Amino acid sequence: MKRSLHFPGAVILLLIALGCLQAMDRAGQTPLVRPLDDIPLRLGAWSGISMTFDAGTLENAGVDQYIMRAYADDDCLPVSVYIGFYSRQGVGRTIHSPRRCYTGSGWEVASCERRLIPLVRAPGGEIPVNRLLLRKDDRMQVVYYWFQSRGKAITSEYREKLHLVLDTIVLGRNDGALVRISTDAALSVSEAEERLQAFAGCLYPHMMQCLP
Repeated sequence: MKRSLHFPGAVILLLIALGCLQAMDRAGQTPLVRPLDDIPLRLGAWSGISMTFDAGTLENAGVDQYIMRAYADDDCLPVSVYIGFYSRQGVGRTIHSPRRCYTGSGWEVASCERRLIPLVRAPGGEIPVNRLLLRKDDRMQVVYYWFQSRGKAITSEYREKLHLVLDTIVLGRNDGALVRISTDAALSVSEAEERLQAFAGCLYPHMMQCLP
């Protein structure tokens, strides 16, 4: 008897899940305001070079547009940046955390935490990011990443999925972007973080001119 009482609830949850999936498939594509390539290769003191994925990696990523660059300042300290934009997400085509990619390529996650970093041009003067400290042999790097989705900076992959469904139903759109910046931290973790925050301040306003 007790099991039968749970059956209607399970059916309702299943119907809600199916409805959400159908809503995601019906969402239209939301184009970029400007191409990501419009982000300058010169950002303040930073000069960048562009790189590209091979065909297999690009197909696996499923992005509509992306940039992947290495920037160096006057002291030749490099920062890597990746922005991948999805004009519409659906079943099997959603943004996922880059943490899995790092562990899959042999990096050990020494620490993972949520941080608020100061950005003058951001609403409230700061945005939340995921901060990873990675180790591989004698190498270390610090990574900041977040999901820039429909005007919101989101750190939780689960919260991103929740907003994805809600915005699909309410707004009729489920576009989004993964933003990731990283730098070497073998000499100093604190200096690496300062470098990333300085670079993020230069990148952010140009990026937001492109994203819808």
